Amino acid sequence: MLRRYRLMDLRYIIATAPGELHGFPVPVQSEGLPYAEVAIPAIEFGQVSRPAEVIQEWPEGTWSAPSYSCPHVDRFTLFGAVIHGEQGVISIGDIVIRESLYHVHLAATGFTRIDDNTLELEEPEIALEVADATYSMCGFVANRNYAHWWIDVASTLQIPPFGDDVRGSVVVMPKLRAPFQLGSLDLLVEAKRRAVFIGEQTRVSCQRLTYMPQIVSSDPNPHPARRLLLEEVRRRAGAPLVATRKIYVSRKDATKRRLANEDEVIEILEREGFEPIIMSGMSVAQQVQLFASATHVVGAHGAGLGNVIFCQPGARLLEFHMVDNLIWSIRRMAGLAQMRYGCVFGTTDHAEEPLDTRGWTMPALALKRALKDFCKQDDVVQQQEMVGA
Repeated sequence: MLRRYRLMDLRYIIATAPGELHGFPVPVQSEGLPYAEVAIPAIEFGQVSRPAEVIQEWPEGTWSAPSYSCPHVDRFTLFGAVIHGEQGVISIGDIVIRESLYHVHLAATGFTRIDDNTLELEEPEIALEVADATYSMCGFVANRNYAHWWIDVASTLQIPPFGDDVRGSVVVMPKLRAPFQLGSLDLLVEAKRRAVFIGEQTRVSCQRLTYMPQIVSSDPNPHPARRLLLEEVRRRAGAPLVATRKIYVSRKDATKRRLANEDEVIEILEREGFEPIIMSGMSVAQQVQLFASATHVVGAHGAGLGNVIFCQPGARLLEFHMVDNLIWSIRRMAGLAQMRYGCVFGTTDHAEEPLDTRGWTMPALALKRALKDFCKQDDVVQQQEMVGA
C-alpha cells in the first residue's frame, strides 16, 4: 500500500505541533554549536585575478569573499523516527523531515515526489529497531566520495556535543562501499564499535534519535569545530609533527578529468623538488600522514585533494582548476586547515563532453609563473618555522 508523507521543517514542527506528534513526544531542540566565521584563504599564488572566461563558480562569489559563515548549529532529539536507507531520509509518522533530504537522490530511496511538499512510498518494512541512535549520514554523494565522506559523515563523529552522543548510542551510518570508509573508521574506533551500517532501502526505527542537520549537511561551509576531530585523526594516524615535503597529487590513476599534458606538468614540478604521488592503493592512515608531512601541495581539484584537511597550519596549496567549472570546496577545506592558497587554470578539451568527464590541459607557462612565488626560498623557511613552532 502506498503511503503519503508531508515534507516539514523541524523548527516548524516544534513551533506548531500540539503536545505530541503521531503518538510520540514532539522533537526537542537544544544547543549545538555556536555561530562561527571561517577565513577563506586569499589567492596568493598563480591566478590572483578572476579570469574573464569563468563560466560558473560554486559557491557563487567565493573568489573575493574573505570568509564564510557557519550559522548557529542546533541539536535535535527526535522520538519515533524512521531512517529510510543509507541516504538518511527521516520520517516521523506521515511527516518527512525536510532537512534530511540534503544531497538525496529520491529515486534510489524508494520515495516518489508528488509535489514540493508531498512524497509517496510503498508502506515500508522496518528491518531494525533501536532504542537510542545517533545520525551520521548525508545523502548520496557523501558515502561515495572521499572528500565528502570526511567532511559530512566521518568528521561529525567526535564534534561536541555530537561526539558525546556517539559514545552512548547506536551510530547509524551508510553502508560501507569503499576501503576509505573502513580505513577512516579504524581511526575512529569509538564510533566503529557502536555503528550500524544500512543499505540503500533499509529502514531503521529509532525510539530516540540525535540529529544535527547543519553538521551532516555543511558542505561547502564546514564548521571549525571539525578541527578538533581532524587534529585527533592526525595524531592517531601517526602523522609527523613537522612538515618537510613538497608533493604533487597526480591524476594518472583517474578515469575522469585527466590532464592531457600531465607528464610535462610532472617534469616542471620535479625540477622544483616536488614528489609525484598516486593516491590509489594508499591506506587512509598513509594519506593522512602524507598530507600532514607536506609544506607544499599541488594538485587538480578532486576528491584526493580533500586530504588537505590534514595539512598543518601554514602549509600551502596550489590547486589546478578548469576555467569553465570553478568549484571552491577544496579551497574552503584549506581554510579549515588554516593553509595558504593559490590556483592555476587549465583549458578543457572536448567541450562537447560533460564537465565531469572531459579532459583538460595545464598551460606550462602559467604553472611555471605560479611556482615562482609558491616556492620562494624565504617563504619556505618561514613556513617551516611556522609548522615547527
